[in-house]
Amino acid sequence: MYFLLAKVTTLLKSNALFPCSDTVNTASISPTLYKSNPFPISAKAHFWEMLNQDGKSQLHLDFGAHDGKTIIDLVRNGVVKKAIGLDANSEVVKRSQPSLPENVELVTITVGEKLPFPDETFSSVSLFGVLEHIHDQDKLLKELNRVTKKGGLFVVAVPGKHFFSFMDMGNWKFVFPRTHRVFVTTWKGKEYYQGRYAANKDGLIGDIEAEKAWHQHFSKIELATLLSKYSFEKVAVDGFGFFFRILRNIRFFSPQFIKKLIDKMVLIDQKMFSSAEIWVIAKKS
Repeated sequence: MYFLLAKVTTLLKSNALFPCSDTVNTASISPTLYKSNPFPISAKAHFWEMLNQDGKSQLHLDFGAHDGKTIIDLVRNGVVKKAIGLDANSEVVKRSQPSLPENVELVTITVGEKLPFPDETFSSVSLFGVLEHIHDQDKLLKELNRVTKKGGLFVVAVPGKHFFSFMDMGNWKFVFPRTHRVFVTTWKGKEYYQGRYAANKDGLIGDIEAEKAWHQHFSKIELATLLSKYSFEKVAVDGFGFFFRILRNIRFFSPQFIKKLIDKMVLIDQKMFSSAEIWVIAKKS
């Protein structure tokens, strides 16, 4: 039994069980600054490292910023001087306005519209857990290329293709719509379900574009290839976690004392494996 467990662990750590482990020249950033890094192991942590090495970003754009927490953290921790966040969820953007610091803006956009900025406006751009929600990814990446300065940093984090991808709760509303409706209505109430899922407010089903209607998973090669079409040349390709999404889903329904235990499990998972969430840091050529 011990031998079997050791063998499986070796395979997991080598990513031999996952299609996400495509042959890509990965270049993980050496965590020279991790002692002072404000973010846990994630694409955000590596992006923070890269910004520290490259110099501060004068103006950063976060597409799909939700409540702006990420860009607020980037600004407060000194690697971004000013940041603008865009999100299609008008209610979240409106609700978050009072808590925004002076050098952070949060703006509502319409799904599929042209970005309201001149060419080469931003010195860095991020999409953390957003691209998989977008119907016309080519149109978006073309626009983001337009507003990014030459040599600007570009980071994308998405769910990776791996053994447990089929368990992604983000797709339950599409695969089991009736079960999802009953569950959400019971858990959050009928009004919440109608506003977030049934009414397609702001062109979204939950946080996914209505035309997309699927929570997409990527391999490392697929993501790097997609970005290269729009002159975003990869600097680093990596990932973290294997049970990450499963643990996060369990955490959502758990009492507080269980959440603390799950948080420790997530940290171990992030350190050991690299398939559940993948990211690419690139520069506009």
